[in-house]
Amino acid sequence: MQNISYINWGKRVVSILLMSALGTALTSADTQTVVISDMNLEGEFKELSYSTAKGRMAVRGEQPPSLAGKGDSPEKSLGVKVDWPGGEGFRFYQVVPSSAQQPIPYPVKKAKVWLNGGDSKHFVEMLFLDANGDKKKLGFKRIDFAGWKQLSRDIPASWKQPLTFAGFNFHDHNTREPGEMTVYISRVEVDVDTDQGFASKSPGSVARNTDDKW
Repeated sequence: MQNISYINWGKRVVSILLMSALGTALTSADTQTVVISDMNLEGEFKELSYSTAKGRMAVRGEQPPSLAGKGDSPEKSLGVKVDWPGGEGFRFYQVVPSSAQQPIPYPVKKAKVWLNGGDSKHFVEMLFLDANGDKKKLGFKRIDFAGWKQLSRDIPASWKQPLTFAGFNFHDHNTREPGEMTVYISRVEVDVDTDQGFASKSPGSVARNTDDKW
Protein backbone atom coordinates (compact mmCIF):
# COMPACT_ATOMS: atom_id res chain seq x y z
CA MET A 1 0.00 0.00 0.00
CA GLN A 2 1.36 3.39 -0.98
CA ASN A 3 0.58 6.95 0.00
CA ILE A 4 -0.29 9.45 -2.72
CA SER A 5 -1.33 13.05 -2.31
CA TYR A 6 -4.71 14.59 -3.13
CA ILE A 7 -3.20 17.94 -4.11
CA ASN A 8 -3.42 17.47 -7.89
CA TRP A 9 -5.53 14.58 -9.12
CA GLY A 10 -4.66 15.19 -12.77
CA LYS A 11 -0.94 14.70 -12.23
CA ARG A 12 -1.55 11.74 -9.92
CA VAL A 13 -3.67 9.96 -12.51
CA VAL A 14 -0.92 10.36 -15.13
CA SER A 15 1.68 9.12 -12.63
CA ILE A 16 -0.38 6.06 -11.75
CA LEU A 17 -0.97 5.22 -15.42
CA LEU A 18 2.75 5.50 -16.18
CA MET A 19 3.68 3.20 -13.31
CA SER A 20 1.09 0.71 -14.50
CA ALA A 21 2.46 0.80 -18.05
CA LEU A 22 5.97 0.16 -16.76
CA GLY A 23 4.75 -2.76 -14.70
CA THR A 24 5.92 -1.26 -11.43
CA ALA A 25 4.27 -0.42 -8.13
CA LEU A 26 0.72 -1.29 -9.17
CA THR A 27 -0.96 -4.68 -9.20
CA SER A 28 -4.47 -5.79 -10.04
CA ALA A 29 -7.03 -4.27 -7.69
CA ASP A 30 -4.24 -2.17 -6.18
CA THR A 31 -5.19 -0.15 -3.11
CA GLN A 32 -3.47 3.11 -2.31
CA THR A 33 -3.89 5.55 0.54
CA VAL A 34 -4.68 9.09 -0.54
CA VAL A 35 -4.21 12.11 1.74
CA ILE A 36 -7.28 14.31 1.36
CA SER A 37 -6.25 16.99 3.85
CA ASP A 38 -3.98 17.50 6.86
CA MET A 39 -6.51 19.97 8.29
CA ASN A 40 -3.70 22.43 9.01
CA LEU A 41 -4.21 25.38 6.66
CA GLU A 42 -5.78 28.65 7.78
CA GLY A 43 -9.07 29.26 6.00
CA GLU A 44 -9.27 25.78 4.45
CA PHE A 45 -12.46 24.98 6.39
CA LYS A 46 -15.40 26.96 7.68
CA GLU A 47 -18.48 26.52 9.85
CA LEU A 48 -21.68 25.48 8.13
CA SER A 49 -23.90 28.54 8.42
CA TYR A 50 -26.98 26.66 9.62
CA SER A 51 -25.30 24.54 12.29
CA THR A 52 -27.65 24.31 15.26
CA ALA A 53 -24.93 24.34 17.94
CA LYS A 54 -22.56 27.23 18.55
CA GLY A 55 -18.90 26.61 17.90
CA ARG A 56 -15.63 27.94 16.61
CA MET A 57 -12.46 26.60 15.05
CA ALA A 58 -8.80 27.51 14.73
CA VAL A 59 -5.61 25.92 13.40
CA ARG A 60 -3.51 24.95 16.42
CA GLY A 61 -0.04 23.52 17.07
CA GLU A 62 -1.21 19.98 17.78
CA GLN A 63 -0.35 16.83 15.86
CA PRO A 64 -0.66 13.05 16.27
CA PRO A 65 2.57 11.70 17.86
CA SER A 66 2.53 8.82 15.37
CA LEU A 67 2.98 11.31 12.52
CA ALA A 68 5.54 13.55 14.23
CA GLY A 69 9.06 13.68 12.85
CA LYS A 70 8.16 12.36 9.42
CA GLY A 71 8.96 14.31 6.28
CA ASP A 72 5.34 15.02 5.46
CA SER A 73 4.07 15.23 9.03
CA PRO A 74 1.43 17.90 9.74
CA GLU A 75 2.75 20.18 12.46
CA LYS A 76 -0.68 21.65 13.12
CA SER A 77 -4.29 20.50 13.16
CA LEU A 78 -7.77 21.99 13.16
CA GLY A 79 -9.11 22.63 16.65
CA VAL A 80 -12.89 22.63 17.02
CA LYS A 81 -14.82 23.83 20.08
CA VAL A 82 -18.58 23.32 20.35
CA ASP A 83 -20.85 24.60 23.13
CA TRP A 84 -23.55 21.97 23.63
CA PRO A 85 -26.66 23.36 25.37
CA GLY A 86 -27.80 20.00 26.71
CA GLY A 87 -31.38 18.90 27.29
CA GLU A 88 -33.81 17.45 24.79
CA GLY A 89 -33.34 17.78 21.06
CA PHE A 90 -30.72 17.13 18.41
CA ARG A 91 -27.98 19.67 17.73
CA PHE A 92 -25.12 19.52 15.26
CA TYR A 93 -22.05 21.50 14.23
CA GLN A 94 -20.53 21.03 10.78
CA VAL A 95 -17.04 21.83 9.52
CA VAL A 96 -17.03 22.08 5.72
CA PRO A 97 -14.43 22.98 3.05
CA SER A 98 -14.24 26.68 2.21
CA SER A 99 -13.93 25.99 -1.51
CA ALA A 100 -15.30 23.44 -3.97
CA GLN A 101 -13.63 20.02 -3.84
CA GLN A 102 -12.77 17.69 -6.69
CA PRO A 103 -14.48 14.29 -6.83
CA ILE A 104 -12.10 11.48 -5.90
CA PRO A 105 -11.45 9.83 -9.28
CA TYR A 106 -11.18 6.28 -7.93
CA PRO A 107 -13.58 4.05 -5.97
CA VAL A 108 -13.15 4.80 -2.25
CA LYS A 109 -12.98 1.69 -0.09
CA LYS A 110 -12.25 3.15 3.34
CA ALA A 111 -12.05 6.57 5.02
CA LYS A 112 -9.69 7.43 7.89
CA VAL A 113 -9.06 10.42 10.13
CA TRP A 114 -6.79 11.24 13.07
CA LEU A 115 -8.82 12.73 15.92
CA ASN A 116 -7.97 13.91 19.43
CA GLY A 117 -11.26 13.32 21.19
CA GLY A 118 -10.73 15.05 24.52
CA ASP A 119 -12.95 12.43 26.22
CA SER A 120 -16.20 13.86 24.84
CA LYS A 121 -19.51 12.01 24.87
CA HIS A 122 -20.55 13.33 21.48
CA PHE A 123 -20.36 11.89 17.98
CA VAL A 124 -18.46 12.57 14.76
CA GLU A 125 -19.32 11.75 11.16
CA MET A 126 -17.24 12.21 8.02
CA LEU A 127 -19.21 13.82 5.20
CA PHE A 128 -19.15 13.04 1.50
CA LEU A 129 -21.18 13.97 -1.56
CA ASP A 130 -22.07 11.04 -3.79
CA ALA A 131 -22.21 11.01 -7.59
CA ASN A 132 -25.69 12.57 -7.46
CA GLY A 133 -24.58 15.38 -5.14
CA ASP A 134 -26.44 13.88 -2.17
CA LYS A 135 -24.79 14.24 1.23
CA LYS A 136 -23.63 10.99 2.85
CA LYS A 137 -22.60 10.60 6.48
CA LEU A 138 -20.01 8.04 7.55
CA GLY A 139 -20.59 7.65 11.27
CA PHE A 140 -17.85 6.72 13.70
CA LYS A 141 -18.16 6.06 17.43
CA ARG A 142 -18.62 8.42 20.33
CA ILE A 143 -15.63 10.66 20.88
CA ASP A 144 -15.26 9.17 24.37
CA PHE A 145 -11.48 8.81 24.32
CA ALA A 146 -8.64 11.14 25.28
CA GLY A 147 -5.61 11.68 23.08
CA TRP A 148 -5.03 10.94 19.43
CA LYS A 149 -6.59 7.99 17.67
CA GLN A 150 -7.00 7.08 14.02
CA LEU A 151 -10.63 6.30 13.24
CA SER A 152 -11.49 4.30 10.14
CA ARG A 153 -14.53 2.79 8.50
CA ASP A 154 -15.38 1.08 5.23
CA ILE A 155 -17.45 2.96 2.67
CA PRO A 156 -20.93 1.38 2.21
CA ALA A 157 -21.23 -0.47 -1.09
CA SER A 158 -24.58 1.24 -1.69
CA TRP A 159 -23.02 4.70 -2.03
CA LYS A 160 -22.91 5.88 -5.64
CA GLN A 161 -19.37 6.90 -6.55
CA PRO A 162 -17.32 8.96 -7.31
CA LEU A 163 -17.35 10.59 -3.89
CA THR A 164 -16.34 14.11 -2.88
CA PHE A 165 -15.01 14.88 0.60
CA ALA A 166 -17.38 17.35 2.30
CA GLY A 167 -16.11 17.82 5.88
CA PHE A 168 -17.24 16.67 9.33
CA ASN A 169 -20.43 16.66 11.35
CA PHE A 170 -20.47 16.65 15.17
CA HIS A 171 -23.74 15.96 16.97
CA ASP A 172 -25.17 15.34 20.44
CA HIS A 173 -27.67 12.54 19.79
CA ASN A 174 -28.92 11.15 23.13
CA THR A 175 -26.43 13.30 25.05
CA ARG A 176 -28.36 15.61 27.36
CA GLU A 177 -25.50 16.98 29.44
CA PRO A 178 -24.45 20.55 28.54
CA GLY A 179 -20.81 21.45 28.16
CA GLU A 180 -17.98 22.48 25.89
CA MET A 181 -16.39 19.94 23.55
CA THR A 182 -12.83 20.42 22.28
CA VAL A 183 -11.42 18.16 19.58
CA TYR A 184 -8.54 18.31 17.13
CA ILE A 185 -8.73 16.93 13.60
CA SER A 186 -5.65 15.93 11.64
CA ARG A 187 -4.80 13.87 8.58
CA VAL A 188 -7.81 12.74 6.52
CA GLU A 189 -7.15 9.80 4.20
CA VAL A 190 -9.04 7.43 1.96
CA ASP A 191 -8.08 4.03 0.58
CA VAL A 192 -8.85 3.91 -3.14
CA ASP A 193 -8.85 1.20 -5.78
CA THR A 194 -6.56 2.59 -8.48
CA ASP A 195 -7.37 -0.36 -10.74
CA GLN A 196 -10.68 1.34 -11.49
CA GLY A 197 -10.98 4.99 -12.44
CA PHE A 198 -13.89 7.29 -13.20
CA ALA A 199 -14.07 9.30 -16.40
CA SER A 200 -13.51 12.98 -15.70
CA LYS A 201 -16.14 15.51 -16.63
CA SER A 202 -14.49 18.62 -18.02
CA PRO A 203 -16.43 21.85 -17.40
CA GLY A 204 -14.57 23.46 -20.27
CA SER A 205 -16.14 21.55 -23.16
CA VAL A 206 -16.16 23.20 -26.59
CA ALA A 207 -19.49 24.38 -28.01
CA ARG A 208 -20.70 22.00 -30.72
CA ASN A 209 -22.98 24.41 -32.60
CA THR A 210 -21.63 27.87 -33.31
CA ASP A 211 -24.01 28.66 -36.20
CA ASP A 212 -27.20 29.08 -34.18
CA LYS A 213 -28.74 32.58 -34.16
CA TRP A 214 -29.27 34.26 -30.77
